[in-house]
Amino acid sequence: MTRPSNASTSWRDKDVETLMSMKREGFTDEDIGEVLGRTAKAVSVRHSKVVKRYNGTGPQSHHTVLSDDWVDTIQEPDATPVADDNYVICIPRKAVLVVLVAVLVAASWYAGKYL
Repeated sequence: MTRPSNASTSWRDKDVETLMSMKREGFTDEDIGEVLGRTAKAVSVRHSKVVKRYNGTGPQSHHTVLSDDWVDTIQEPDATPVADDNYVICIPRKAVLVVLVAVLVAASWYAGKYL
């Protein structure tokens, strides 16, 4: 199997725009991959990352600006925008639960030590 022409190269903004417009038009990942010189999996992964970033669930979501023509393929975020002077910290739920369990175990051990 031959390697795609753009394998191991960074995604350019133009490539992402092409990907999103072709997705909106109903092309498959394989078709888009042929046009962009990428694998179908690479196209699928990049589309997922763009959608997550736009929906505010991916890394650096607050820095991403998408053009208006992408809106048809991406769902609007549910979150209300925050003012620029506020800091928002997003901590994954799993991380909070792990820390909570660790604190409870440590507190139980410490309390049992003196009882």
